[in-house]
Amino acid sequence: MGNNIRGMLQCLGNPVYGFPCYIALAALAVCVSSWLGYKGAAGGLLFSLLLCFPAWEDWNTRLISDVWSLALLGLGLIWQPFDGRRLLFSYAVLAAFWLILYACKRGGAGMGDVGLSAAVACWLTPGEVVLFLWFSSAAGALCLLPLYLMKRQREIPFAPFLAAGGIMAYVWGQQIISWYISFC
Repeated sequence: MGNNIRGMLQCLGNPVYGFPCYIALAALAVCVSSWLGYKGAAGGLLFSLLLCFPAWEDWNTRLISDVWSLALLGLGLIWQPFDGRRLLFSYAVLAAFWLILYACKRGGAGMGDVGLSAAVACWLTPGEVVLFLWFSSAAGALCLLPLYLMKRQREIPFAPFLAAGGIMAYVWGQQIISWYISFC
């Protein structure tokens, strides 16, 4: 039994078999949740599943395949209702963030992180994109701070924090925005 599972996991790491297997797993999970009546949850499940793979890949290899960003982008354009203005504003917020980061610290993030965040922004409203970037940056800073203080490590893979921030913004973004607006 253990050898079969180990063989399956090795197969998933192979670029030829890995992507179709991951997409099939994600599609199966979405179909099951849709069949059970969780249509809203199906999108969140698909989004979360597709974010876990580049996070895992970046954590292990410090690289993010373009395949994950393209899959997230394509499925986000299909799954979410298309609104050109919303998408434009989401990308404007994202571009401003990456330009500021580039101006302040060159080499702070790779192009895989930029592509992954662009794919995540396709699933979110402009307000949720702000929360996504804040959650991701805060989580990354909280994990990097102890390492920095102990002078052990100065760089960490950022995709796991992008995934966590994206999932938090997708799940709780509207509630947080509504809560924040209630104070204004």
